[in-house]
Amino acid sequence: MKALRVAFPSSQHLFCVLHCRDNVRDHLNKMGVTQNVREQIIQLLFGANGLALSPDESVFEDRRASVLQYVRQYCPGAEDYIGLRVIPKLLNNCTTSWRAPWLGPQRWTNNACESANNIIKLALNWKPARLTDLVRHLHELVTAQYKSVDLAAATAARAVSPRSQLLRNSLLAARRTSLLNAGIPAPNYRHQRLARVAGLAVRLAVLAVLAVLARIF
Repeated sequence: MKALRVAFPSSQHLFCVLHCRDNVRDHLNKMGVTQNVREQIIQLLFGANGLALSPDESVFEDRRASVLQYVRQYCPGAEDYIGLRVIPKLLNNCTTSWRAPWLGPQRWTNNACESANNIIKLALNWKPARLTDLVRHLHELVTAQYKSVDLAAATAARAVSPRSQLLRNSLLAARRTSLLNAGIPAPNYRHQRLARVAGLAVRLAVLAVLAVLARIF
């Protein structure tokens, strides 16, 4: 995490909801909490109307109070764990989504990161590699991903009806407007693609160097 903050200082840190949920379930199980109480706490935290999906701060505070009230009544030994270790992480995620409403409500997970990590390991044949080779592989993988996205977009554009294409263009225009209203410049993918690929490769290289240095020192 320290290397990430140095290499990507303007990035936002989101906690994986799936891992948070599994950690809570494991912790309560080790405490000997009954299954009914354990699953009710899971629902209050991560369910469809749970704390993790609070649409605004007011709802979050109401749901937080409900969670803590239930925990105090049925599982008082877990109050510190839920209140001091779990809820702050969910608040961090919710605060990020409130500040960027154009992201939409989502259950944030690191599935994409783990998938990307697996792709990199497969490209390297699960063997250690020199930093220059790692950067080259990363550049090739990112470039291939952009080509795949372009191909998928072109195929979809040919397959959809004029009406569907008009709806798609309207949605893209709405998202572009939302970005501008949020103070975020709308991306021009064609002109920025090469710069983004190169920039990502450089940042990943810096991250790799920092990770190596962190291990050394």
